Amino acid sequence: MAKRVLILGGGFGGIHAARELERKLGTRSDVELTIVNSENFFLFTPLLHEVAAGDVQLSHIVSPIRQLVKRTTFLQGDVIAIDLEKKRVSVRHCAGQEIDDLEYDYLLIGVGSTSNFFGLPGVQEHALTMKSLKDAVYLRNAIIASLEEAEFDATTGKQRPLLTYVVAGAGFAGIETVAAMNDFIKEALKFYPHLKKGYGEDRLRRSTSRAASGIRRGPWKVRGKEIDGTRNRGEAEHENCRYDGTWSRTRRQLVYSSGYFRLDCRRITTVAGAVIAV
Repeated sequence: MAKRVLILGGGFGGIHAARELERKLGTRSDVELTIVNSENFFLFTPLLHEVAAGDVQLSHIVSPIRQLVKRTTFLQGDVIAIDLEKKRVSVRHCAGQEIDDLEYDYLLIGVGSTSNFFGLPGVQEHALTMKSLKDAVYLRNAIIASLEEAEFDATTGKQRPLLTYVVAGAGFAGIETVAAMNDFIKEALKFYPHLKKGYGEDRLRRSTSRAASGIRRGPWKVRGKEIDGTRNRGEAEHENCRYDGTWSRTRRQLVYSSGYFRLDCRRITTVAGAVIAV
């Protein structure tokens, strides 16, 4: 009977594990490979901020998983539970609530991480994240909507903080998101003549985007934008966020990229030869 290798996750770890196993196994028929992922495509997450800024198209950072693997069976669904004793994984179908059990001989876990909000009040409910295509598209649409609303205000004499953004987290994702947002807004301003005139170039420079970091101390600059380093603490409301006691009106434009939670595989890896975290 063929050995069953089940791979959970279609990100960098899962896809590369499947492709490497295919390469090493060749045409051997005594091993069956199966990969399970909630989406039917591989997402190149380092370029998500480029999608938010409109620099690349969605199709440029996604690849169908079925095109990436040759002999591996792909199943789209959400992992509900793992039974280590019975070597069984419960998977809910992508369409509907039907759940099936997949049995395995060897299990590879590469499900990635989720955002860690560190218990900060209101952040999970009100902040945007940069973990998926949906997040990137939502942020781009939010920026455009803010520009449109700010242009309307500029023609009526109002001045609201519609173009103030706070990016929580100054790691790779946070800094790249700030820079991409800055470039996108600066490029778009030429199509909003009343906005540019009403707010003034200096005001726009100061109000476009800021980043808060719990790792580095600021201020420093990224593509001309000042980055204020603060400790990783704060809270958020519907139209405000606060870091180190200072409130900033952000109008739904808090982008959270300050930490991630990884699956703890210390217990799982104790099952000799059966489970590997990738």
